[in-house]
Amino acid sequence: MLIGLLILLAGIGFVVSLFVRDRRFRTHGRRVRVRLEEVRHVGTSETGSVTVRYRASWREDGVLKIVDGRETIPAKRLRQMREGATVDILYLGDGKAQLDLG
Repeated sequence: MLIGLLILLAGIGFVVSLFVRDRRFRTHGRRVRVRLEEVRHVGTSETGSVTVRYRASWREDGVLKIVDGRETIPAKRLRQMREGATVDILYLGDGKAQLDLG
């Protein structure tokens, strides 16, 4: 019984952490248009979501910035994730970014 309760609490905590992370990006992140330098398919889920790893870059004040990320996106958005394409990200700084495929 106790183990089941701990597993339930851990699951709820994980979901809450995802909502908190998303809200932080939406409120404190700044939108940046980036060029996808590298995109790699990592996996596909039963629900039709696709997990990709990417490396993106942009110029800011004459300095080239690069960010690496891993995101799970809907399969219909996979076409936007090709090398050389430009997409928007929400950038918090220190290499923390989230895709904004809107």
